[in-house]
Amino acid sequence: MKLSLTIIALSLSIISCMPKASENSKNITVTEAYALIESNSDIQIIDVRTPDEWSNGIIENAIKINIKDSDFATKLAELDKDSPTLVYCKSGGRSARATVIMEELGFRELYNMLGGYDAVLKGED
Repeated sequence: MKLSLTIIALSLSIISCMPKASENSKNITVTEAYALIESNSDIQIIDVRTPDEWSNGIIENAIKINIKDSDFATKLAELDKDSPTLVYCKSGGRSARATVIMEELGFRELYNMLGGYDAVLKGED
């Protein structure tokens, strides 16, 4: 019983630390991300992983902007803030942080792909 309560408490604390979607951003699954890409030719796809991670593959037409680069925000600021923008990383954490930065830069419609590129490789939803 104590172990179950500990696991529940730990899970809730981890979830509460994750960035939350706001009015301008939404967390979506891989399936929803691909449907969004298919239905919207104007979508910007931003891959915020590192160059080493890009070697594992990327989503077609993705713009590669390493979140660890010192000029990350400057590179983002050059993008169209009015176009719908899908953001992904390896597993979803960095892309969630990136959407917060992008919102501060004035992006209007942001989508964070849950599970990141790992979920794509695993065929997860």
